[in-house]
Amino acid sequence: MGEKWPEDWARLVNEYLDFEAAAGYPDEGPRIGGDSRPAEVGEFLTGGRKWHSPPKIRNLGKLGEKRSYADNWWMWWRSLQPSGREVVEETGMMTMPMEMEWGKLTKMSGRNGFLQVMASLFWWGLEEFRDGREDKSGWAAAVGDVEGILYGVLRSGEVQ
Repeated sequence: MGEKWPEDWARLVNEYLDFEAAAGYPDEGPRIGGDSRPAEVGEFLTGGRKWHSPPKIRNLGKLGEKRSYADNWWMWWRSLQPSGREVVEETGMMTMPMEMEWGKLTKMSGRNGFLQVMASLFWWGLEEFRDGREDKSGWAAAVGDVEGILYGVLRSGEVQ
């Protein structure tokens, strides 16, 4: 479905596949936190992970719009980051220091790790492209941020 999406999405998918390959394609893995994740992710997980039936996002919104999918997604994503990343007040985006302690991100393989992040971005993309929205910058920024993190984790050589 995402093959006609911008090249950024294809790069992210490739980085994700390289990450899982480096981890040895485990089925299980440590569970990532869920305190601030979008409700749709939790519903997908508790509803039996029906890949053929992605959840409908009720309020896509944007970063900074309280209770929107986009804002909840960014809060969840921030909660997964190493301590070296900081939120830039003006934009709500995060810094990408040259040197980071990758920590728990190196262990986020398998169905309970980055796969949840990838699925949540895919659903977001489905909504963006289905509705023909003009401004896809929030989704594109999220895709770019996840790609940058996966790139850094892979280059660290610490994937477990």
